Amino acid sequence: AATAVQQALAADPTNMEARLAHAQLLATGGDVPGALADVASAAKAQPDSVRPYLVKAKLLEESRGAVSDIAAAYRDGLSRDPRNTQARLGLISLHVRNREMDAVAEQVAKLREIEVKTDQAKDEFIGAQCWITLYWGEFMKSSATAF
Repeated sequence: AATAVQQALAADPTNMEARLAHAQLLATGGDVPGALADVASAAKAQPDSVRPYLVKAKLLEESRGAVSDIAAAYRDGLSRDPRNTQARLGLISLHVRNREMDAVAEQVAKLREIEVKTDQAKDEFIGAQCWITLYWGEFMKSSATAF
């Protein structure tokens, strides 16, 4: 895989998919700063694409980056495509983990505004609703016992 990525980058250094694949290879090898630099290059090559920001958020989550940086990556993605369910669900996930239920409710409302057209998106949406319902219930139980 690494050889194919190197060949793709040699042929076209601005190839976003190759640059993102290279970033993931670097991160797997422990070079998170290098991976994030590749993601930044990919974002520069395709400024309207959400994908670099999704990869950035994933890399930051996996390397235990700051929650504010992860949220910023998802928000940057959403600024390019407010209908992107992956970025929206990622942001919801952060809000759930931080017990920011007003923010969860706000993002869920925005998620519900998205017209779901493909079967995969429908499955993701249903899964997200189940996940949110589960964690909302757990939050409410833990909040009730905290007082």
